[in-house]
This record gives sequence, structure tokens and C-alpha cells, in this order.
Amino acid sequence: MRRMLAARAALPVPDVAGALGARLDFHKDEADAMAALAKANVILECCEHHFSGVKRQHGFREDKVDNLEHHCVDIQLDFMENMTTPLGPEEAQDWFWATARQSITTLGFYAHYWLKGVEHHQYFHFISDILNHDSAFAVQAFGDLLLRLGLSDQRTVLHVFADCGPHFRSYEFLWCLVEVCKSKFPTVFLHFLLEHHGKGRNDGQFGLQRRWAVDYARDHVISDVSDMKGALEAGAMMTMSLDPPPAGPSYRIVVFTPAAKPKFVDKLDNSKTDLQIEYTYCLRIQRHPVPMYVAVIKDFVYSDRSTDEQKGVSIGNVVMKRQPAKEESWRVSYRKTEPEKDNLNVGVLQRRLDHQKHAKLANLASRADPEIVKLARDQRREAKRKAKYLRTYAVLAVNLADDSDSSNSDSGSGSE
Repeated sequence: MRRMLAARAALPVPDVAGALGARLDFHKDEADAMAALAKANVILECCEHHFSGVKRQHGFREDKVDNLEHHCVDIQLDFMENMTTPLGPEEAQDWFWATARQSITTLGFYAHYWLKGVEHHQYFHFISDILNHDSAFAVQAFGDLLLRLGLSDQRTVLHVFADCGPHFRSYEFLWCLVEVCKSKFPTVFLHFLLEHHGKGRNDGQFGLQRRWAVDYARDHVISDVSDMKGALEAGAMMTMSLDPPPAGPSYRIVVFTPAAKPKFVDKLDNSKTDLQIEYTYCLRIQRHPVPMYVAVIKDFVYSDRSTDEQKGVSIGNVVMKRQPAKEESWRVSYRKTEPEKDNLNVGVLQRRLDHQKHAKLANLASRADPEIVKLARDQRREAKRKAKYLRTYAVLAVNLADDSDSSNSDSGSGSE
């Protein structure tokens, strides 16, 4: 478009009245179009950059799944949308009251590692009646997972993949991995999957969980977390029988009840660093060779850059900051034995009736209320009047059209 504008500007203006004004108007329209396209181009460039980042992270992620080194451990985690109970073959009426429902949280883990020359794929479903999808819950569950894996010190690299939710993309969760680096793995990578990254292994894990619960509820009632554990274990056994591990993935169901919520939360003091965690998708935490120092963290921005040491930038001093927890205790989902049921407000119902009498009167005409019957009668009369008017208008339109055709034919014959 710019080339066309330049070529048109080089042409002489025709020596015709109004040509210059037309040329100026045309230039103005073109300038407005160029400004609109420039704004759209900025948006398109941002989208292109974002989705190219999605492909880069996804490619690195899948390469780790297909070609995991024996000294590496690969873990991916995500929160599932809460499920509610009770569920069963026959739904009782009182199940639909809000206070009769109990929410169950699931934090899913996918663990991939080598053990005695055999490649293992394990899925852990951490179910709980605690509704806090926050960093404190994720940190405690992640520590519990590492204990359950029971891996030896021969593993030197840990890859952790998470989405960009604030429970994972936080300085609290980052400090948790710093502690893991100090105690277990000399090198830890924290990878963030970009927004709208598509479906991953955790999503498939959660899809299976929902199917297991639905299948179990056809013959049993799932009333609480313990029932949900039984339902998921039954589904997991069935799935693993079709593709037995270690050739196929294994599934473990854990009822996770963390200890009392800590009064203080440890986090990375980002004021001492150059890190802004919302602008990166790959961080490497490396154990410092000098024990008195904590660790060295490098920002690679994208995972596929981490293979080149020169592309990483040190964030600066790695210092812990302790602050009070935002909430004093866990938010626990519970169910009341008797549902809350408010009495109907008759005054509100009467006001609604006064405001809604005009609606759907055809369905209310059989009622004995004289006022409603009168309104319905008036509505039918108005409908008949409009129909009569439309019929009259149609007849007049046809007559006018006939008169116009006849007058045109008469004038045509006269000219001949």
C-alpha cells in the first residue's frame, strides 16, 4: 500500500475541475486507512510473538517427554476445576441446594523419570476439601510429591512445568524450588507454559478423572472425599489394566490434607534482583558452589534458549523474604446436614407479578384474574387491528401498482 501511495503521488494531477480536491480527499482516506492498519499491525505482531512462544515452549516440552535423560526428572502440575459432590445414580432433591454440595480440589502431577533402566510415567491426583488454589497449597503438595517419588541423589536435574496461574508463577513457588535445589537437585528448571498453550498431559489426566467419577456414580453414591478416592482408584485400576505400567502410565490417588497453614510465607525478595517473573517463561536455579550462598538463578526467557549458557542473564542476589500469610487458615469446603432455605417473600412476588403482567399473556389468559383477562383481551384486539391494517395496506399497494403499470403503458403508446 505504501508503494501504491508513492507511485500515485508521482503522477501529475489531471487538468480537470475538481481533480485536486478529489486527490486530496483520496489521500485523506488512505492516511486514515494506514493509521488503522498500523494499529492492527501492532496487535498482530503481539499475537504472532505470543503464539510463536507457545510453539517454542511446547516443542521443548514434548522433546523432554520423548528424549528424557536418565539423570533428569520431569514434573508437570496443574489445578483442576473443582468437582462437587454428592454424585449418584439417582439424584435426591436436597442435593441441589447450594449448602448440600461439597467442593473437592484436585492438584494433578505428571512425573516422568527413569528408574533401574525403565522409563516411568506417573500421574498423581491430589484430592482435598481445601479450596485454596494458592502458592502455599502448591508448595506443600509439591514437597509431598517429592517424598512419594523417593528418588535417589543420582538425579541431578529437575524440570518443572506449570502454567502461568498466579499460584505457580509466584515468588513463593520459586523459592520453594530454590530450597529443592539446595537439598535434592543441583539444577532445577522452572518452565511456564504460555497462556492459551493448548491441552497437555494434565488436561488428559483431569478428563480421565471426570470419566472415572461419572462411571462410578452410575452404581454408587459419591458423597465426600473418601468416596471420591474410592471412585478414582476403581477407575485408575481399570485404566491401568488396559495398558499396564511401566509400559503404560500409572495413576495414584492421594487424599492430601496439609498441615495447618503456615503463619509466614517464604518468597524470593525480587527487590534485590532484576527479575520480573511475569515477563519470563524459563528460569534455571543452580546450586552455588560456595555453601554460604543460596543459589544462582538465570533468566533464559524461553526454554529452548537454556541450552546456550550465553543467552541466560543472572537475576542478581538470591535472598529470601518472609512475610505473613494472606489468609490465617485454609478455606475448607463443607456440607451442612440441613440445607439453608429462606422463606418466600410474598411482597417481592407481588411486585414481580405487577411488573410482569404484560409478559406472555397468551399463556395466562385462562386464569380467573379479571385484570389479566382484560389485558389479554386488549392484546388480542390490538393484534386484530394490526392484521386488518396490514391487509388494507396490501390491497392498496396492489391497486397502486396496477394503476402505475396502466399509466406507463398509456404514456408509452402516446409517444409512439
